[in-house]
Amino acid sequence: MTVLIFAGLTLLFAPIFAPITWWLATRELRRIEVGIAAPEHITELKIFRIVGIVMTVLMIGSLLAVALMFALFFVGAAIAGGTLHA
Repeated sequence: MTVLIFAGLTLLFAPIFAPITWWLATRELRRIEVGIAAPEHITELKIFRIVGIVMTVLMIGSLLAVALMFALFFVGAAIAGGTLHA
């Protein structure tokens, strides 16, 4: 199961794999609904899809927080340096 590998990578090493985990689990669940794939791992796939969703949201939130910190740092440095007047 490729989804299992990406879910493990998402949880242990890099949340960058979270959207891939989400996509792979959703794709496999659709294949089960249509009848192409066997429904033997449906519970795990649902869990992996939720893990992918949660980790994707956390990753996006973290990136936005880092961008905000950089923006505030540069604005603060510009004000302290005298290039911007408050």
